[in-house]
Amino acid sequence: MELVKFDKRRWRGNFPLTTWLDDCDYLVSIPKFKTHDFTILTGAIKNLFGLVPGTYKTELHKKYFNEKDFAKMLVDIYGQTKPALTVVDSIVAMEGDGPATSGKLRDLGLILAGCDCVAVDSVLTLIMGLQPSDILTNQEAAKRGLGVADINSIQVLGEALEEVIEVPFALPTTSPLRKKIPRPIINLAKKLIRYYPCVERDNCIACAACIQACPNKIISMKNEHIVFDYSKCIACFCCQEACPAAAIKVKKSVVAKLIGL
Repeated sequence: MELVKFDKRRWRGNFPLTTWLDDCDYLVSIPKFKTHDFTILTGAIKNLFGLVPGTYKTELHKKYFNEKDFAKMLVDIYGQTKPALTVVDSIVAMEGDGPATSGKLRDLGLILAGCDCVAVDSVLTLIMGLQPSDILTNQEAAKRGLGVADINSIQVLGEALEEVIEVPFALPTTSPLRKKIPRPIINLAKKLIRYYPCVERDNCIACAACIQACPNKIISMKNEHIVFDYSKCIACFCCQEACPAAAIKVKKSVVAKLIGL
């Protein structure tokens, strides 16, 4: 077995994906089960974003900074690659402000596997305490006929699903689903509901990982402190994901605070 780097790419559809896809007979994807500040769930479909080599991921974050557009982009990649098998490591999952150091570990003791990424993510969503339609990638992929999101049409073998659905996952701070507020109300106030990254200076180690990860290059170091230019921030939270010290937290707009999001 050889560990390889995704350092070369070839355009497949609208995206540059690793050339290793040209050299393998079958693609097996092995994601971890985590929450995600931008996509709510990072599982079978989201894991395929890793097939985009190097810094081009930041370009895609810049281009598809709207959550619905980002979900469509992820489904485009899924449609191009379609893993033969996805095995999700859910022995220790993550909830809260995942997928990196700001999240909280949760022992599940599960391994999930399937050939349909939509079905796999739909089951993960139910384990989280949500509905498959709450995840935009599930919605989009099912609409395109790329997989099954209806749990009544998914055959679950092994452990019975009702036996592994326990306490709902703590969701990311940025997710309006946390408070079960009706979507029409959220849609009306959406322009005023904003979330931004901010730094807890006591925890910051000034490693500059957030500066390197930011797709819009709006983070800088001034007087040994991290500074954000919020006027250009697209709230992708790549900085939070890259921070090794869990020093980047979520700042809420006034409206988000007022309605309890």
